[in-house]
Amino acid sequence: MTDTFHGQQLKAARALADLTVAELAEAAGVTIRTVHRLEIGGKISVSATRREGHVSSAVWDRIVHALRVAGVEMTDATKAHGAGVRWKT
Repeated sequence: MTDTFHGQQLKAARALADLTVAELAEAAGVTIRTVHRLEIGGKISVSATRREGHVSSAVWDRIVHALRVAGVEMTDATKAHGAGVRWKT
């Protein structure tokens, strides 16, 4: 996956997984505020180290893992379609 995502993509993935913000936060081991902030923040840049305006790759990986456990994955944009979410295959 790329290192840039969008909050709407995260929100759509959470909705497809039928998780509340609190449930995703608990499953990922992050705060509710973190999930909420990422969902409403627009562009999400992932960084290996802590940087202003970025989410750490460790936190992002936990969120993505929690979604995958729930059966949902985020997809990258291609020439045929934009980024999205789908049931894990």
